[in-house]
Amino acid sequence: MTEDAVDIVESKVGQVVVMVLAGRLDSTSVRDFSARINAHFDAGTNALLMDMAHLAYITSASFRALALAHRRAKDCGTALALCGLNAIVNELFDLTGFSDSFEIYPNREAGLVALAKVTV
Repeated sequence: MTEDAVDIVESKVGQVVVMVLAGRLDSTSVRDFSARINAHFDAGTNALLMDMAHLAYITSASFRALALAHRRAKDCGTALALCGLNAIVNELFDLTGFSDSFEIYPNREAGLVALAKVTV
């Protein structure tokens, strides 16, 4: 991973797809990020948890991508949640009002427990 890129590692825990984001989610990496999320919507994924514990920074372009993903998740009936926001990323979510738009959990375990309930 280069300094200006985001690394995305995906796994599946039960019916929940977990996307672990690390690095910087910015205008150079948001296209790949959006494509990967949309592929899950297209595949009919029931629940998607974005683990942002290792995300160093997020830009306005990425917030737009998250807003579009949130809308698409609702349209597709996919449960979408975020977890593990560090202090910097959490502050950006608060400043932009995105904290009120997403289900946000303190860590991956809490997110998995919550999403497991909606995939039953």
